[in-house]
Amino acid sequence: MIRFITYDGMKSSAKKLGFKIEDNPMLRVEDYGHDPIVRWGWSGRSYNSIGVPQDYANVFNPRKAIIANCNKPKSLEILSKVVATPKRYFGLVPNGETAVIRPNEHIAGKGFLVVKGPYMVEYGFHAMEYIKTKVEVRVWFCGKNTMIAQRARSADKSEHPCRSEWGYEFCGHWFDPAFGPETLKAAHALGLDCGAADVLYRDGKCIFLELNSAPSIDHWRIEKFFKQSIPLMVEGKMKGNK
Repeated sequence: MIRFITYDGMKSSAKKLGFKIEDNPMLRVEDYGHDPIVRWGWSGRSYNSIGVPQDYANVFNPRKAIIANCNKPKSLEILSKVVATPKRYFGLVPNGETAVIRPNEHIAGKGFLVVKGPYMVEYGFHAMEYIKTKVEVRVWFCGKNTMIAQRARSADKSEHPCRSEWGYEFCGHWFDPAFGPETLKAAHALGLDCGAADVLYRDGKCIFLELNSAPSIDHWRIEKFFKQSIPLMVEGKMKGNK
């Protein structure tokens, strides 16, 4: 049996995938036997019988990877070593530069501010280069599989819209073949097995903003993708562990 551990805010979304959702993320490894576990986003810590934090034996999206991914400055540092990312600013956004200011730990696309330098970055926030482009895509990944859609323009006509609130266009667009392999490279660098990546496309380059280890299941294509891909991901890893 494939078991899911997730947080309350994502339970209704995760339930659409049809896997067993555990209500107690504090259970010990031995309580799960050898069943594969998928962490769908941040889901608390697990402890062994002597109180030492640890992960499950057959875990996907391990705790260590999710902790690194939730710390956005840290995850950008890791990602920048393997894929293209926006330029990061530390302490001060230089004069004349435009930057996006976000909390170091955040969920979804809300809570950002676009500023023009000079601008002092407050503690608990980070700044990255604002990249102007009309093309933003979301790439869902699971094991070795990927699925891509472009963010569909909404009625929001503001200068700096929150594209995370836009819908998806799955058809009628040409996608650079690099999106899939680059996303898997980024996921591997963070240690994530499944989730989604938000990627800008400009001048023939895929630029990674962040990865999400608990993407919303808000379209039937996304639901179908994970329902089909998660068992394949689990089967592939479990075979490799034998």
